[in-house]
Amino acid sequence: MGFLYEQLFTFSVSIVYGIFVGVIFDFYRTLRGKKKINRILSDVLDLLIWLVITVIFIFVLLSSNWGEVRAYVFMGLVMGVLIYYSFFSSFITEGYRNLFSLIKKLFNLILKYIIVALGFFSVPVLFFLKMIKKLCDLLLKLANRLKKLIKRNN
Repeated sequence: MGFLYEQLFTFSVSIVYGIFVGVIFDFYRTLRGKKKINRILSDVLDLLIWLVITVIFIFVLLSSNWGEVRAYVFMGLVMGVLIYYSFFSSFITEGYRNLFSLIKKLFNLILKYIIVALGFFSVPVLFFLKMIKKLCDLLLKLANRLKKLIKRNN
């Protein structure tokens, strides 16, 4: 009975991991869909995402059944992906789009306030710099007049 329990547990873990793979892949697909990237970078990112998913899957297998790869593990994985894409993908993808849109709006708002704040701080700085320039111009005029006065007296 223990052996059957372990197989059912591993099968269940494979289904859950298949759902997880769907969630991660939809995240990546939604994020990549927002940005236009060249073909080579797209291929490299595809390779990296699948490499990460594979490494995580190896750790999941090692923790759930000491790394034994059986047919029911792949069946569970495929079943989890199919369950995810059949029932959850459209909701999760829409949620990701809303999340990315919210993050973009929040980022733009923060950037806008930073620009406005810098504008407020730049006004006194510009005023101070103009005053220093006027003072330098005044000192330069005085120095020129003193120079002319000294030349005349010599």
